[in-house]
Amino acid sequence: MKYVHESTPSQHWTDESYRLQQEGRIRTAAARRRTGWRITAAGPCPRCSGPFTFREEAEQSVVARLDDEVADAEGVASAAALGDGDGPPSTVTVTCDAPGIYDGAPGGVAGCGACFTLYVL
Repeated sequence: MKYVHESTPSQHWTDESYRLQQEGRIRTAAARRRTGWRITAAGPCPRCSGPFTFREEAEQSVVARLDDEVADAEGVASAAALGDGDGPPSTVTVTCDAPGIYDGAPGGVAGCGACFTLYVL
């Protein structure tokens, strides 16, 4: 398979990853840490079907609730955009890191290059 670097999430691969999550083939988890959350995910890449893994430390947002909006240090954003400040992020952006040889991949780069969004379920 040809390596194709995507720097932003593809809606097509995000839709496919959501389908794989619904089927239970991609799993995500969020573990509370002292300073935020550890988000992990694993499953088949929606583009190449190779097994990807993902791990990210997400710092907890410090927010204050103002009626139906949430204010942060940078200004005001909707509660849906920031979450309630207590839980993990609702989505994460993943780039495939499946092992294998992909035509045209830069040296030392793993995966097919697909970029997609996963829901943290």
